[in-house]
Amino acid sequence: MERDYDVDLLLSIDHAEGLDNPSSYPPATTRDYRVVFWVHPDDQLATSRDGGSPDPAWNQKCRIKLDKSKDCRFLYVEVLRYGSSSESNPGTSNGISLVGRARIPLPSLSCKTSGRYGLVRPEEDAYKAEGHIILSMKLVKIDKI
Repeated sequence: MERDYDVDLLLSIDHAEGLDNPSSYPPATTRDYRVVFWVHPDDQLATSRDGGSPDPAWNQKCRIKLDKSKDCRFLYVEVLRYGSSSESNPGTSNGISLVGRARIPLPSLSCKTSGRYGLVRPEEDAYKAEGHIILSMKLVKIDKI
């Protein structure tokens, strides 16, 4: 008889590369980045802010308990920029702009995956490639007692 178990996602968000192309976005000293991520939209989490433009590093690990009754097929990631807007991308009234987003398939149970995932940003009626995020993840089974 199969034992009942929970599933957790072990996630490591390492860094990003090539954000905010300098030819489009002039260098600035007040540009910070944060990653917002989720498997379920109601359970969003975020990294701390990092000012490493154009290649911020977070090096953060977290464990996300997955709800098996919900759709658990993808990790959704958004990289946000705080401060220092430009005329070509004024951001919002609170100074936060979406740099790019990705939808990354979760690995199979007990398998680890790591990679460099392309980010896209909505631009008018299309999407524009905007850098990469480097992360790793693993789904682990936790036996219920």
